[in-house]
Amino acid sequence: MSKILGEEQIKENALSRFWQMIRISWTFERLTEQEQERLHKVIFSTQTENAVKGTFEQRWAILHAIYTSFLMALDYNPTNWRKKEKDLPKF
Repeated sequence: MSKILGEEQIKENALSRFWQMIRISWTFERLTEQEQERLHKVIFSTQTENAVKGTFEQRWAILHAIYTSFLMALDYNPTNWRKKEKDLPKF
């Protein structure tokens, strides 16, 4: 069985494992505190819980789609999105 973050893919753990992964991502780091709180509410909402069904992989794909949609609503750009001052070139 393949593994994500070093644990077996038990379908009931998909949501908590996904949240652990998101929290260490560079995109999450660039969210404001308020956006992080909103994302937490969305990920752990009853609506999401009711939508996340199937195998671990299916649940992971649903959660990834939710997170991608959340980022797109914040005008996410994979190359220059919310660069921090320390990341900007010093010309």
